[in-house]
Amino acid sequence: MPMFFSVSAAAMPLGYWNPPMPINCLTVCAASLLLPPPSDLSPLLQPYGVSPRRLSRISQLTLAGALPLCAALPPHSALYLASPFGSPQRFARMTDKWTQQQQASPLDFTAQLHNAPLFHLAQTARLHGESLFVIAEADSLTHILHLAANALAAQAVPAVLLGWANESRQAGEAEISLWWHLRPAAPTLHPAPLFRPDHTSDFARAAFHLHHSLQQHRALQLPATAARPALQLQLPPSTPCPNPL
Repeated sequence: MPMFFSVSAAAMPLGYWNPPMPINCLTVCAASLLLPPPSDLSPLLQPYGVSPRRLSRISQLTLAGALPLCAALPPHSALYLASPFGSPQRFARMTDKWTQQQQASPLDFTAQLHNAPLFHLAQTARLHGESLFVIAEADSLTHILHLAANALAAQAVPAVLLGWANESRQAGEAEISLWWHLRPAAPTLHPAPLFRPDHTSDFARAAFHLHHSLQQHRALQLPATAARPALQLQLPPSTPCPNPL
């Protein structure tokens, strides 16, 4: 039975840094990117037998982005997702029904729960590992990578499918569904660009900047903090960069 958790994460230009020994290292084995995602995700969900009728927009984004990578995952892989909010559209609809009509909406309530996207993903992909939803903004989107690195370093899970997804909260806000298949790796001592999230970007652009930087440089360093060791991200040496779907 999958376990679901929800936590909140609060704050990391591109320079070069060559630490003597990075503590944790992750290989991005494969990637999937929807940016911008289509307004109708049904054609991407139908091959997996998924009907979007009762799913929130963020659950649809999660399934459409993550399912193409699930066939290569061990059954006890962990599912991690970072997003600024669960489903703002379902939350707004639920509160409007209650405040204007004094009418409860159980379906909207369950659809807007933060853990709902990962529940549907685990059920559809038949994955049985832990699941973790982290609330994040543009300046904190790399925090979830450190959590994944800790789980893999401790051999608590064989692999992590980690994603960044955003359902727009207002008109004009960019949506995204970006997913990485992560496995532990031995760190290298070669210089790699130092990556810090862009505090001035919105969530979708910041996530794409991380993805594009890894594609471009094939390795990135996330700096150590008082609470976290340094983290190295790399692509497999014998394979091309993970390309957006």
